[in-house]
Amino acid sequence: MSVFKRLITILLAVCAVFSLTATANAVLPQTTYASVRDALAAEYEEGMDSLTVVFRTPQVIPNTDEAWEKWKNECLVDPVFEFSAECKRNGFSWLTYDAVSGKNRLIYEIILCFDSTVMENREDDAPAYHEYPSLEQALAAYVPGTLVYRISFSEPYVLAGMVKDAAGGWTPESEAAYKTFADQTLWQPLKNAGLYDAYVTGYYYSDYNETDQTLTITARELYFNAYSDELYRAALAETYAALEADSGKYNIDAPGKTRYEILDAINDYLCETVRYNEVVQESGSDKISAIMQTAYSALVAKETVCAGYAEALRVICEHYGIPCLYIGGLSYEGEECNLHAWNYVQMDDGNWYAVDTTWNDAGKISSDHYFLVGSSTYVGSGCTFSQDHAPSYAAGAALPALNATHYVPGTPAPAPQIRALSTDIAFVADGVRVDIDAYNINNYNYFKLRDLAALVNGTAKSFSVEWDAARSTIILTAGAPYAPLATDLQPGDGTHKIALQSAATLILNGEEITLEAYNIDGFNYFKLRDLCEAFDIGLTWDNATRTTGIDTSTGYIAGD
Repeated sequence: MSVFKRLITILLAVCAVFSLTATANAVLPQTTYASVRDALAAEYEEGMDSLTVVFRTPQVIPNTDEAWEKWKNECLVDPVFEFSAECKRNGFSWLTYDAVSGKNRLIYEIILCFDSTVMENREDDAPAYHEYPSLEQALAAYVPGTLVYRISFSEPYVLAGMVKDAAGGWTPESEAAYKTFADQTLWQPLKNAGLYDAYVTGYYYSDYNETDQTLTITARELYFNAYSDELYRAALAETYAALEADSGKYNIDAPGKTRYEILDAINDYLCETVRYNEVVQESGSDKISAIMQTAYSALVAKETVCAGYAEALRVICEHYGIPCLYIGGLSYEGEECNLHAWNYVQMDDGNWYAVDTTWNDAGKISSDHYFLVGSSTYVGSGCTFSQDHAPSYAAGAALPALNATHYVPGTPAPAPQIRALSTDIAFVADGVRVDIDAYNINNYNYFKLRDLAALVNGTAKSFSVEWDAARSTIILTAGAPYAPLATDLQPGDGTHKIALQSAATLILNGEEITLEAYNIDGFNYFKLRDLCEAFDIGLTWDNATRTTGIDTSTGYIAGD
């Protein structure tokens, strides 16, 4: 999916369900209170169209219908009607159920109290909202603590030079122009405002003029959300404490814990403490609230959808130094195709694997069935993971290639790869120019071990080279003749190569020695200086002609 289409998908797919907005007459006042009565006494003024309340502390309610009705009437309905019979309640509750205590925990309840005359003059499903020419101006009027804020742009944005290719898609340059618009117009102002975990969603319309090559973007009903930094940070601290408790179930800070064990604990923790919001899922993509698209919903409210699971996993993994990407795309269940989100995690073998915490928690098979799987891993219903998950983009980085098979705990990390640069250094052996394969690695010249053995063979400096495959050992014997190979003394092809640090043991005259070596295309390369010192061979260097070489008639002199 192109960047342009991807950004449209993000904006159109997650329209907020909240109808909680400022009125046309004044910015909606909002703060936190212990009760609705406190809020009404402190904030409500005659003639004000609306009032928003967010409780300072979560309300704990026994998990029965009777208890909920009693609490609602005593704490919400009665105070409103005591204050004004003309007020009308509308709001949004966020409940999470604690199975241990058998009680509901009300994270927040938002109350809108409208004057009846105002309500009669507009449709209930189309409340008034402020209109600003830019997100910056909307932020300037923003009331700290507001959970949801609704705006629209007075003036459309016009992007010039938007060119389509022969297939009707945007050119890379046009995609880049649109991405710049989205970053600067939507995301950057929120970052500049210092809003934590802010998110933009809503609807917008665009019109492309092929003659003028302009894209006109008209934003309507665009929301931004800034969630409680205090609650979010407290939830993160609670999460880390639960994962790290010495006597707890996870204890991921214990010595010797592998990346696999840490990640397994994080996946289990989310599956055990977070509940999937079936109501939001069943209501359709146009009803998904923006708050569900963040880690906030999973970690604070303990109830979320796929995006919340994936964001929470990413945030926690980053805290523990595990590379983790949020992946957006499509999932297929039978004939159904849905927007979905999951994660790619890089394990200590250097490869990327998929984790779908949402589907692990859904209990499709088990809590770890979609844990560190590869593209070809069979996940049930006759499908591999890549057949029922189609990634569109990776948030925060390029989309990496997924490993074909699932991760096997204990898989060793690969040897680090290092660039070996083809060198232009000339080489002479006893005064004669020789074209051999040599590379520059970290500003040192490396030569093939067997090439040096072939060059000094038959001289007083000759040495033999043997390979013990069973022990991964190179055996060198000074003064012994060398058995040449057809691959010796071949010129290089002039290209750069990938070098792997050699793991072979080196034995010289019966004793183990340590020399830095790299394996390139199956052959071992050493620093020329180290080899000359080991076999007492004279080393030469001509700076004017950039020529190095060996002199078998002399011995090695340190510093030459």
